[in-house]
Amino acid sequence: MEFKDILLTVLSFLASTFIVVLFIAIGWYIIWVAFLSRFKLLRELFSVGEANEKDKDKSSGSVKRKSKSPVSSRRRKGPTAAPR
Repeated sequence: MEFKDILLTVLSFLASTFIVVLFIAIGWYIIWVAFLSRFKLLRELFSVGEANEKDKDKSSGSVKRKSKSPVSSRRRKGPTAAPR
C-alpha cells in the first residue's frame, strides 16, 4: 500500500464518521423541537428553559407560598348520606 492509499482510507473514514454524526445531530434537533421539548423532565435534565422560567417568575411578581395553616390544606367534607 502506498502512502496515498492510506491517506485516502483515513480521510474517507473520517468523512463518513463526520457525516453520520452530523445526521444524528440533525435528527436529534428535529425530534427535540418537534416532540421532546414538551416534556418537563427532559428540559430539566438538559437545563433548558431555566432562565426563561426564572424571568417569568420575577416579571409576574407572583411568589409561591406554602400555607402555614393546616386548616386550609384540609379538604372540606360535604354532607354525607345517612347509611340505610
